[in-house]
Amino acid sequence: MHSRTWLLILALAPAVAQAAPVLFTNPVPIEVEAERAPSTGGGLHRGSTVAPLAAVPLAAVRQQGLHGAQADLSVRGGAFNTSGLLLQGVALRNPQTEHFQGDLDLPADLFVPARLATGIERLARTPGHASGAVVLDLAPIATAGRLLLVGGEAGQANLRLQQGIASVPEVPGLGLAFFVGLDRLDRTDRLPDNDLRRWNVGGRGRLQAGDGVIDLLASTSRREFGARGFYGTPAGLPSEEELGNTLALASYRRGDRAERDYDSLAGSVNRIEDAYWYEGRDAGAASRHRSDVLTLHGERIRRLGGRLALHLRGELTREQLRSRSLGDHQRAAGSLAVLPSWTAGPWILTAGGSVEGFEDDKPGWLPALGVVYQPAPRHTLFASYSEAIRLPSYTEYNYNNPASLGNQGLERQHTRTGEWGWQWVGDDARIEIVGFAESSDNSVDWLRLTPGDTRFQAVNLDTLDRYGVAGDATLRLGPRLDLNLAGLVQTLRTDTRYHASRYLLDAVRQELKVEALWQVAPGWRLCIWQNLQRLARNPLRGSGRTHSLMGSEVRWQPAAADQVTLTVGVSNLLDDDFEPFVGQPEAERRFYVAADYRW
Repeated sequence: MHSRTWLLILALAPAVAQAAPVLFTNPVPIEVEAERAPSTGGGLHRGSTVAPLAAVPLAAVRQQGLHGAQADLSVRGGAFNTSGLLLQGVALRNPQTEHFQGDLDLPADLFVPARLATGIERLARTPGHASGAVVLDLAPIATAGRLLLVGGEAGQANLRLQQGIASVPEVPGLGLAFFVGLDRLDRTDRLPDNDLRRWNVGGRGRLQAGDGVIDLLASTSRREFGARGFYGTPAGLPSEEELGNTLALASYRRGDRAERDYDSLAGSVNRIEDAYWYEGRDAGAASRHRSDVLTLHGERIRRLGGRLALHLRGELTREQLRSRSLGDHQRAAGSLAVLPSWTAGPWILTAGGSVEGFEDDKPGWLPALGVVYQPAPRHTLFASYSEAIRLPSYTEYNYNNPASLGNQGLERQHTRTGEWGWQWVGDDARIEIVGFAESSDNSVDWLRLTPGDTRFQAVNLDTLDRYGVAGDATLRLGPRLDLNLAGLVQTLRTDTRYHASRYLLDAVRQELKVEALWQVAPGWRLCIWQNLQRLARNPLRGSGRTHSLMGSEVRWQPAAADQVTLTVGVSNLLDDDFEPFVGQPEAERRFYVAADYRW
């Protein structure tokens, strides 16, 4: 029903192309000539998607173990299960746990700079991710190659090899690329046997099809890592995990989203295979899970005269889980969003919403309302209201081990979000300040309800109110100095009484990120980053509430070989032993070197 309705509306929408301002808020970020300073981790994640995702203003990658052993996205301090990643428009989701969306096992060079979608723009792109989504789109293929080698303490060794051909002589308009990556790390944190072994391989195709572009992406990866202390398990248990991920994605795009004459259609098949040994491999059989997710996503933006525009989005998903411990499950969902927009001088008004259908649940209606006011070319004021529905993961429903207990009676989560803010974009600078307020029914968190509890339980919070202020700035302080700033202050309140939280309520309350990139001399760059966080009070955390993570890199590009960049760096310079997750101290100070050759 939903797919036929969506296709009918897309077919009837007129194809009128006229230039217009950005439809919602979130203008395209400015491009600063100098490379953005790396977010926390720097060369430890160089070449993977962790670093560019962590560098997105007002987003963060929360990791259990360095180098993406298990990495989750967080948008404006939101939990991993309310934040997400959109790859070429497709929401990548692990229905088993919803973890791991912060590390794709794909090279960063495949993509244009990632950006954030929140509020009404988030609803225009995806029905989920109440806190926001990071948008990651494929870049054009260039005739170029890259070889990256990284080595460091704790047995760190990383390799990335990529090669692209912008145009295949035998097939005009066809570009091809391939990539391969290998990673090893003997200690991803301070626990002795939490090591990491990973490989990934894949390829891309890009074909010019008339006035549109067809993109193809296929990849497969496998990682093995020590998971001692992960997911709330006791640090005394030598837990281990294997994760395999095979992804195939195809998309067609035509037009320019900023000019409102735009069409896109994308489909993906994503298989995730997970094996977990709670007490280590020697203790017996693993808990094995296989998730298959099929997604079809389409958008159309059309101008309907001088002032009226129409944004349509349709999405169909089907999830299937085969699991020895969680059981066998499947569910499907469909979404149709209609967002008309009216422009009057410097004002843009948007009103509409999204209809959500679920195979085994009642449908939902998600209204949306937004206003954008541009009093001057460089200034934008905006406000929006949107809603989102989230179904719990199968781990939240059915998990059962000595450390965690799922809850088959969980209700679906319904979140209402308001945001308002101001943006200023200059020639080589950008500033944004945003206020936000979320009110959720049945948010899911893993809690110990009383001091005597020995297990975390998946619980629907009676109510949850989350509100705060976030800001970021990208500044050019001189011809050789760039500065990136980001900050967050938020408050969470719930009527549910609990002793300790593992995820949602154990959130960052205040955060300040500072990143600087200084061109010291021709060919020489100094990068310094500092991240200060203050988390919620948690009686299970062995460290204090304040987290200070600092790092630095020196990069040299020889004049006689400008295709080569050599880097020496250090992460966690102050050797902070803070526990980002309860029972898991931050990895100690690590030095590393990197050689990056491009041709």
